[in-house]
Amino acid sequence: LADAVAAVRAVTESAQRPLLNISADSFQVRISEPARGLPHLWSAKVTLADPGDAIALPIQASDAQYYVSPSAAQLTVYRPVHAGRPTRGTASIRIRDLLSGTGDETIVDGTLVTEEKIQASPNDLAWIRISPGGGRVDLHARLESQSAMAGGEWRFRTIPQRLSGDVRKLLQAAKGVPLPGSAFEIVPLLSTPVDLYALGVLAVRILLTDAKNSLPVAMDEILSLARQVATEHDPSVTLDGRIGAIFGRDHRWLTSLGPHRLCSLTMEPQEAFDLIPSSLWWETLALIIRMFPGIGPDSECSDLGDASFGGVHLVFDRAMSDLEHVLRKTRSLIVIDWNYNREIHAVIRQYQAGLGGSSGAAPSPAAQPKKP
Repeated sequence: LADAVAAVRAVTESAQRPLLNISADSFQVRISEPARGLPHLWSAKVTLADPGDAIALPIQASDAQYYVSPSAAQLTVYRPVHAGRPTRGTASIRIRDLLSGTGDETIVDGTLVTEEKIQASPNDLAWIRISPGGGRVDLHARLESQSAMAGGEWRFRTIPQRLSGDVRKLLQAAKGVPLPGSAFEIVPLLSTPVDLYALGVLAVRILLTDAKNSLPVAMDEILSLARQVATEHDPSVTLDGRIGAIFGRDHRWLTSLGPHRLCSLTMEPQEAFDLIPSSLWWETLALIIRMFPGIGPDSECSDLGDASFGGVHLVFDRAMSDLEHVLRKTRSLIVIDWNYNREIHAVIRQYQAGLGGSSGAAPSPAAQPKKP
């Protein structure tokens, strides 16, 4: 998983664009000749086999870059549903003012009024076609619902665009005049947070699925947990601490998202904690939840376009840091004596069960386990 995240980060850093089509099929495993005395699979390394299908969306008279995916309409568990088709409709447009941008660029401030149901994030792009004075002008803007004055209205401000003198005159004359029947389309800004989401799904597939727990079921459970910890958000309590508290209150979470999902053998969740410390498992679930954009205040990205220009690869840094932290903690688990630890834990549980079932007297010496 750490190799997969690192591979995607490297490609996006080099190309400065998202991939938008990551799935389990995007990767391949290379196995080299191992060093003498080491297990063969210890030489395995995950590499990225698919460079992505993101296409730059040209914006007339602007240097801004947006990306779309040709496969956006295809439903897949690796892509959030709101990263799919855009929202289209007609609206009445009111131009409030024309502002000067950098150099010869112009920014249009206005209001969009529509009966269409719009779900737009601050980073999404709105294409608006207006016809002032018989002309036709295409605007590209971001919507601001918070500053709207009435229901069904969205304030907008265009990205800086280079407009001709004739177009500026048309827009100046149209200020304050309602322009009904204007076509619009909301294009979700898709950037590397879409890829981070896909890597989160890949983490669920690797860590939380087995013969009895499919990927759709595991995704449903982890997203429910993510929303629960968001509801109980407390800045003074760490994310893994809140996860541990939730598991302690409701043991159903342990059945669906416990560490026993890592093992191919049938095992009870509590038995799995004999092998994996609970604190380490809470941290593992926390790193997965942070990879899903917009779930809550714990998410690394607020939405699917929350990536800085020139630094689209930086959204993967927290996931890389979390994975490195967990990897360091799990190194000792690879070389310990599993059977010995399980035997000790089993003896302790039997001893505790005996104490719970007695009238309070300590077990006889004959019933006590022998010292190893």
